Amino acid sequence: MVKLEVFVDAVSAARRLDGMVRRSSDATPLLQILGDELLEYAAGAFATRGYGQWATLDPATVRAKGNGRVLVDNGGLLADLTSRGSLRRSGETVTLSTDETSAGYLKRGARGMPQRNPTPPPPSPVVNGWAREALGFLVEGRR
Repeated sequence: MVKLEVFVDAVSAARRLDGMVRRSSDATPLLQILGDELLEYAAGAFATRGYGQWATLDPATVRAKGNGRVLVDNGGLLADLTSRGSLRRSGETVTLSTDETSAGYLKRGARGMPQRNPTPPPPSPVVNGWAREALGFLVEGRR
């Protein structure tokens, strides 16, 4: 005879469910975690030329600027997109944004410059990582 037993620790399960309910009742901590992920992603965009999507600078532009950093002249846009002050919360949504006037022409390209989106859409693996972070927080309380 083969016998299979399953033991359910109801106290532990109830404790875990209580934690999940508590963590999901206030979106603030989760949105802070996701906001941090957005800031890290934006900083990564500037460190990697838009994750390899931004066209390199013209050699004359590099000489005039004195460096080859794409989309960084005075550092204003970089600061805007990598500072907590650029995170906006609306209900259960967190958004990283900057003044569309300063970034819009970069997205469209202007005066012979190629298009360079300062906030390139994240690929699926990045979004999936953010989802794992959110789930880890809600289920386990991990930060």
